[in-house]
Formats: sequence, structure tokens, C-alpha cells
Amino acid sequence: YSCDHYVEPRYLLGNVRRDSLPVLVTSEAQQGFGAAKRDTLPAYCLSCDVRFLCNGGCPKNRILRAPGGEEGLNWLCAGYKAFFTHTSGAMKYMADALKAGRAPLEIMDDFGPKHYGERGDGAGE
Repeated sequence: YSCDHYVEPRYLLGNVRRDSLPVLVTSEAQQGFGAAKRDTLPAYCLSCDVRFLCNGGCPKNRILRAPGGEEGLNWLCAGYKAFFTHTSGAMKYMADALKAGRAPLEIMDDFGPKHYGERGDGAGE
């Protein structure tokens, strides 16, 4: 299946015990599912700064109208946008550190208690 929210006979791609994963993910049915996901995004999503991170989310959650009245806005949109905007600096820092060859554990230490307190919630030490 393309997604755990679409476990219906019409979305069956094959069987991972029988079919190779590359064949399943490149199948016409899977490609069609992905294209439909992309092609049904409202204009509001297409112009969003964080779309590359959520791509409109799961189609089953696209139940709201966008600010312009167009259907298909994900009901989690405001939360996604707030989260991705809030974490963008830390994500960029981590990506740059990985590209520079730093180990993931070392990067995680940069975000540990010395920055966020023992509770890890930003409350300080």
C-alpha cells in the first residue's frame, strides 16, 4: 500500500514478500498516488515556505479550506508551519555540521542540557 491510511484493495501495490521494493515504489499505481498527492495541493500550499518539508501532508488530513477558499488544506498545516519555522535554525545547524563531517552524537551534544536544561525543554539549568 502507498500509505497506512489507504489500506483498501484499490491501493494494493503488491506483496513485499513476493515483489521487490524498487518495483513496488516505481509502479504505475504508486507513481499515480504520488502525482495525485502533488497535483491536488491548493495554491496556498504551493507558495508556502515550508512545503518542501511537509508537501501538504497526508491527503486524508486535507479537509480544510485554504485562506483563499480553495479546498484541500491539511488540518495540521498551522502546526506544521509553526514547528518547521521554529526548528529551521537548529535543522540548518545540524545539516551544516553533518556536511562538515561532524558525528551525529557530537551534534546532539550541542543541543543537550548545557543549552536546554536537564529537562530538555529550554527551561535552563
